[in-house]
Amino acid sequence: MEAKEVVNSIRLALTKLEEAGQQTVSVPALREDLEKVESNATLSIELQKLQHESNLAHYKATSDLALEMFRSVMGFAQSALKTIILVNGGAAVAVLAFIGNIWAKPLEVNIAEALVKSEAWFASGVLLGAVATGFSYLAQYFYERKTFNKSAIAFHIATVVLVIGAYVLFGLGVYSIYAGLSGQLKKGSEKSIVWVSNQTG
Repeated sequence: MEAKEVVNSIRLALTKLEEAGQQTVSVPALREDLEKVESNATLSIELQKLQHESNLAHYKATSDLALEMFRSVMGFAQSALKTIILVNGGAAVAVLAFIGNIWAKPLEVNIAEALVKSEAWFASGVLLGAVATGFSYLAQYFYERKTFNKSAIAFHIATVVLVIGAYVLFGLGVYSIYAGLSGQLKKGSEKSIVWVSNQTG
């Protein structure tokens, strides 16, 4: 019970006594009333303490949950950025190694085109992944500064678009190699069929 409530309670008791026609207050009765007020005040303080502790626990749990969610989101974002750079970079290196291995050998035009296109797709995917990493830093920087929320959201969206674009470029690179090699395999199988039919005929 607040001090103001205690004073109001005493005033109310005095008003009731005055209305009943009493002009004096007996000390034992006043002590009894004060003890009641004190016991109510003690209960009220305990309840306030419990409520305060409950509020603190709820706030801490909410804050911890928000922090863990933020860490989780950041972990997934970092994983997506690292993965796309690693996948596109690895594919670009593999294609370069393949080109280096067959450089001296005669190549069909469609295979050479497919390899060059796929190398361009993979390298572009690495570039988009690197730019997305920079944009994610800028997004976090602007999120931290509360007054630049629109900039933070813009960089956030740009980062997501760049990462998706990098994954699309990886898919295009893979498809480019597939299309070039499958075309070569079809030509090779047609030649072998013609060769077998010439040998048997």
